[in-house]
Amino acid sequence: MPKVIWLVKFIILGALAIHSLAKATSQENTLPQTITYFYTNQPPFEFVSKDGVASGIAVEKAQHLFANTPYSLAFAFDSLNRGIDNLHAGRYDISTAVSPTKALHKTFYISNKPLYFINLSAIRKRDTTPVTQIEQISTVAYAALSENTFAFIERYLQAQHPLSKRYDVKTFAQGIRLVELDKLPYFLTYLTDQQTDYGDTLTTDLLMQLPVHIIVSKHHPHASEIIETVNTHL
Repeated sequence: MPKVIWLVKFIILGALAIHSLAKATSQENTLPQTITYFYTNQPPFEFVSKDGVASGIAVEKAQHLFANTPYSLAFAFDSLNRGIDNLHAGRYDISTAVSPTKALHKTFYISNKPLYFINLSAIRKRDTTPVTQIEQISTVAYAALSENTFAFIERYLQAQHPLSKRYDVKTFAQGIRLVELDKLPYFLTYLTDQQTDYGDTLTTDLLMQLPVHIIVSKHHPHASEIIETVNTHL
């Protein structure tokens, strides 16, 4: 009789263990998976706030995009070069890219639709000659944020003219200041539709509007599922 009782207890305990394991597995599957979003200093699109929090238009749009998905975003701030290296190495999972090139598709999944659009613009003094075509940039001096490579544009221009008149600045304010002091005629930068008023002396020329896409590192074990989620919710 004791053997029977022990056997029954063993069966009950085994069933409870299986139930607990199944419940834990189910709960684990319903928990959001954390993916790391790399961003850099590109105000107002992405930057670290005074409180040390990821902020900006791109950050807000990414948060909204993933709000009702199985994924939770963790934001990692880094320099552009280190961030790209970490994306290629799989240490970061997703980010954004302006007008992604075909070469980018080799290592990243690219969203079918853009997350948002930005304006490539030239800030200048009102009495400076307007920049009406992107080709003009190849023949004039300009300031640009060091984080803004404009790689797709500069590659295109270099095929026709050597680019030797770009001057890198660390902050947006430095670029504006160089133009105000007549040190450089133009400050080439990304702007929003709302960023058009810079006082009585400065104005902006819109060169082109460009799409900004989500990119997902193919190193992530669930990269294809992530980009499918992105394309579904965009």
